[in-house]
Amino acid sequence: MKKLCLNSLPYVLIETYSIMKNSIIICCFFLLLGCKTKTVNGKQIGKSVAPTEMSVADEAQKNKAYELGKRVLKTCNNDPFKPFTQVEATDKVIAKSTPENIKKICVKYNLKYGLFKDLEFVEMIPNKTDNINIFRFKALFEYAKANKELRVTMNSDNKASAISTKDWKDVWLSKSFARYLDGLYTDYKNGHDEYLMWYLPYDTSLTFGDWSAGSRHPISTRNYENIENFVGDNYARYRGSLV
Repeated sequence: MKKLCLNSLPYVLIETYSIMKNSIIICCFFLLLGCKTKTVNGKQIGKSVAPTEMSVADEAQKNKAYELGKRVLKTCNNDPFKPFTQVEATDKVIAKSTPENIKKICVKYNLKYGLFKDLEFVEMIPNKTDNINIFRFKALFEYAKANKELRVTMNSDNKASAISTKDWKDVWLSKSFARYLDGLYTDYKNGHDEYLMWYLPYDTSLTFGDWSAGSRHPISTRNYENIENFVGDNYARYRGSLV
C-alpha cells in the first residue's frame, strides 16, 4: 500500500501543479481586466492613455481638444476670443464660454502666472459609461511657478462637453485615496493577513523601487520638471496611499 502511494505521488504533484497553474492564469486574467477599468462614482473609467499609446482617432480628438482649450487661454494674452460653434462644443459649454466669464479667469491668471504660453498634453482618461474622453493638459505660463491643469472633455459627437482648470498640486489626492480605500477593502474582504502578506508589500516595493531607480520627488508640489512623469509614475498612487 505504501509502495502504491509513493508511486502515485509524482502524478498527484503533477495534477496539483496543473490545477495551481491554471488557477494562477485565471487570476492574472481577471486582474488584467480589473486594471483596464475601474468604477468611480458609478462610472466605468478606463486606464489612463499616454501620448505614445493613442490611436489615430484619439490623436485627432486630442488635437481638437488642444485647439479648443488653447483658444480659451490665449484670451488671457488679450487675443480676441472666437466663440465656439455648435460643431465644436455643446450648448452648455457655449453658454458658459462668454468673453465676460473668460476675462474673469484671465485677470486672476495674469496676476499670478503672467502671459499664457502653451498647453502640454499629459494623458487621456476614457469614461466608458458616458462614452467621453477627458484630455488633461499642463497649462504653461510666463512664470515657472504656474501649476494649472486644463481639462477638456470630448463626447462621442467629438464636441467639447466640459472645459475646466484646477491645480496640479492636488493630482495625488484622487489616486492616493483610491488606492488606500482599495487596500481597506482588501483587508475587510480577504483578511488582515492577506493585506500584510501581499497588498502592503506590493505598494512598498514599488515605492522603494522608484526611489532606488532615482525617481524621487514630493507627492504634492508646485514645481514640476516633468509633468508627464509626475502623474504617470507610482508616487501619486502607491506612495501617496502609504502616507
